[in-house]
Amino acid sequence: MKNYYITKHVFNEIPHALLLLIQTLSLERLYQNLDYLQVFETKREKDRLVLRQRSEVPYYLKEVFLDEAMVEGLSDFKIYVIETDLDVTMLFAHEY
Repeated sequence: MKNYYITKHVFNEIPHALLLLIQTLSLERLYQNLDYLQVFETKREKDRLVLRQRSEVPYYLKEVFLDEAMVEGLSDFKIYVIETDLDVTMLFAHEY
């Protein structure tokens, strides 16, 4: 089992229920031996917030519609989940 790291900025700015969802989704994909990089983005569409998970090799896209209570006051963001041989790191795109 690999160590899973989350940067301080992500941990402090993203609601923990949403962090757990992202971690769960990323681990599901990592254990399928896919791309080392997964991207999670949020976008507001009409009256809801959509979390998009994607990777390039092979191409993968999944959308999850989030409950407003889970993300109240949250701005759009982009998070990278990067896997190495030893660990997995979750960080904002601007921290890369």
